[in-house]
Amino acid sequence: MRMRGHVGHGGQGLVFQSCSAGAPEQLQDGLSDISLVELLGELGLGEDRNIFVDLVVQQQEGSLKATKLIHAAHGETKGCDEDPELLWKANGNEPFWSAQVDVEEARISRLAETTREWRFSNPVAESQGELWRYSLGEADGEPVLLELRRNACRDSMSGHYFAYGAVLRIGEEQLTGCARTGRALADPAPKARP
Repeated sequence: MRMRGHVGHGGQGLVFQSCSAGAPEQLQDGLSDISLVELLGELGLGEDRNIFVDLVVQQQEGSLKATKLIHAAHGETKGCDEDPELLWKANGNEPFWSAQVDVEEARISRLAETTREWRFSNPVAESQGELWRYSLGEADGEPVLLELRRNACRDSMSGHYFAYGAVLRIGEEQLTGCARTGRALADPAPKARP
């Protein structure tokens, strides 16, 4: 099951506190590609040194076991207060850009000399294995394409962990970054083109 919340060190290992409250639970690190303990050391801020995580867990006797990490960020991010209902959220640095995709709309912003923002209605993805490609339309007469590939990615400035890499193409310009899926999807299943 997919859960969002904060992970920190407890008396006997890792402790997970869900965004939906409830009592903190013991958490076993069953991730194969990265260690939650390492992420706590890299991203943990403040006295409690916790991190925000979006992950898939399995219930085990008296605890949870992390099996897949979608996103990890330092505890001072929006975390639990961030809108989890998006299909995708992606961003990159230098130049700064962001993309938010939901069922009805894709929103792209890019910071250059000035901030530019575009909205595209009814985004539809084509998927090929671990790749999702959104042909969004045109911005200033140039085609806009957003590609998301299942591949662990670290933000070049914050060090945050994402389960997907992202490429935003606006005409000939290619911007790279990282992405994550929204909470509503256990694993992204984009709509097929009609």
